[in-house]
Amino acid sequence: MSDTVIKFIPTTPSFVPKKEAVKEVGNWMKTNISSDDISITLTDEIRFIDQGVNFQRIIYLPSLFR
Repeated sequence: MSDTVIKFIPTTPSFVPKKEAVKEVGNWMKTNISSDDISITLTDEIRFIDQGVNFQRIIYLPSLFR
């Protein structure tokens, strides 16, 4: 069984979404993705994020964290 990893990475490195927006995204994921293991990680520092070996695409969602 394979895993699906969705990473939301802002275009501005110093951007931190509001807690309400993060909660809204989490609720959307729980509603639209069939999985028992959904987690959200928000960091205080800028970090390198490895895309993994099966990188397939980038989806640009400019209105997600407004």
